[in-house]
Amino acid sequence: FGPRLVSNFMRDTGNQVTLGVFIATFVYCLTILRSVRSTNPISSSETLATFVPHVSMLVAFAMALACIAVLIYFIHHIPETLNVENITANVGKQLRKDISNLYPESIGSKQRAPCDHQQIATESEKFENGGALKSDREGYVETIDLAKLERFAIDHDTVVRLAHRPGNFVVNEAVLLRTTIPDSDIDDKRELLRACFAFGHERTPTQNILFLVDELIEIMARALSTGVNDPFTAFSCIHWLRGSLVEMARREDPSAYRYDDKENLRVIAHPISFDQFCSAIFDQSMQYVSSDRNASLKMMQMIAESAASTPDPSRKRLLLSYAADLTKACKAQLPLAKDRQI
Repeated sequence: FGPRLVSNFMRDTGNQVTLGVFIATFVYCLTILRSVRSTNPISSSETLATFVPHVSMLVAFAMALACIAVLIYFIHHIPETLNVENITANVGKQLRKDISNLYPESIGSKQRAPCDHQQIATESEKFENGGALKSDREGYVETIDLAKLERFAIDHDTVVRLAHRPGNFVVNEAVLLRTTIPDSDIDDKRELLRACFAFGHERTPTQNILFLVDELIEIMARALSTGVNDPFTAFSCIHWLRGSLVEMARREDPSAYRYDDKENLRVIAHPISFDQFCSAIFDQSMQYVSSDRNASLKMMQMIAESAASTPDPSRKRLLLSYAADLTKACKAQLPLAKDRQI
């Protein structure tokens, strides 16, 4: 696993609890140490009398026992945390959970309301003369508060069109969003709008399922490299990606257009589509998987199962095109003729 997965250790609840118990015990003991004092001034002619906070000492003793308990747990938990199978499983489970949260509607579960294309075209023309919010910093967009942006659009009777989505790298003075109202009308609201964007020095899985895909692809690529040569770890990554791809194939792509209660267009976002999700998986992993016979078969099985799970003909055709690309790549890279014929 690469450096992007190291941050997963600090997000682990067990590691956080262990660190918190040790720090809390240390700080508490230092605090009650100040309460241990003499009741009379120290002199050669007086007997020294001391005050000992017995209840506080009893609490400190209990916390020390808690430290021993969490230390035993931590010694057992660390090997489990460093196990690559568990790391892969945690990323895979989080990816599937995020897909369920971000793509709640199944294909055909209900009729989606049609977009008002005329309204969208009319608003798009207004963006040419509208205002733009530019970034005052560099970094990765970690989260975007769409609810606050929608409230701003409603209050100012405008439409907000985002230029980026979580996971994109933004340079200084890059356009973050555009509105249909002039720059002069948002001058005093720029800080409020910038507060809707959270920036960081690295990508995070928050609102960004492609980051979790990249983590699994990174593990797979390292496992299939000649230096590591661990195909079974790559199989595990393909299995977890297969579960997420099947789940994604069953769900509707979220609309880029957000409307208020009165059916007025307010926010135009950039959701991750099924095509982009497939591209993140297959375009990045094809060169690594195609050089290994068994990994190629696992990925072909993933494509077949995903194609069988979606009722959308266009998605079936897309998955079949990736199957054809994988076949061509395997014929070009597999050395044995019998492997190329499978």
